[in-house]
Amino acid sequence: MKTWGVDALGLRLTLVYGPGRVRGASAFVNELLLRPALGQPARVPFADDVVDWQYVEDVARLIEQCLQVERTRTLVFNTRFDVRPIREVGRYIMRLLPEAQIEYVPGTFGIAWELDDSALQAEIGFRPEYPVERGVVETINDARRRHGLPPVSRG
Repeated sequence: MKTWGVDALGLRLTLVYGPGRVRGASAFVNELLLRPALGQPARVPFADDVVDWQYVEDVARLIEQCLQVERTRTLVFNTRFDVRPIREVGRYIMRLLPEAQIEYVPGTFGIAWELDDSALQAEIGFRPEYPVERGVVETINDARRRHGLPPVSRG
């Protein structure tokens, strides 16, 4: 970047989820979120993992905020939003949708999810607004709305 005079800022995102996420390495969470939302059984891989849940609306706000800042000391920022076990999120989904059928496949994804975002906090000051519970409800209700099903309320 210094060689070419490009003013760039990088973000190291982890598990981005929410409406519109259909593919990519960490799209495996769709199995946990979307299938139960539509009344379908789910078989969730990497069920022993603890991941950083980054809701798409928060990611969009972070990118927008980064576009507004002056040049930063740090060139690439780690991000950290809401670190939770996959099974914990599955239990929350079961509270929202008690009839959901969720099977967990043991294992982990094999990457680091819990990153140090102190530079991001110091230089950008971003704070996520979507804890996993809010993001899960939004994701489930988006899928249900698109399929003509009634929404769920936060449990």
